[in-house]
Amino acid sequence: MKLWKRTQFKIQAVVNQCDAVEIQYVTIGNQFVAVGNQCVDVNDRQKTAQT
Repeated sequence: MKLWKRTQFKIQAVVNQCDAVEIQYVTIGNQFVAVGNQCVDVNDRQKTAQT
């Protein structure tokens, strides 16, 4: 359960960073996957920028 809560916090942070109109989250096992062009694009660009 602790891991699940941590994942939820991560999801909230991602939602705040994403300005997508509608963001849907799909649960796959213990991981949450963001579904949305805007949100996914922002996350990918941030990761690329960090690298």
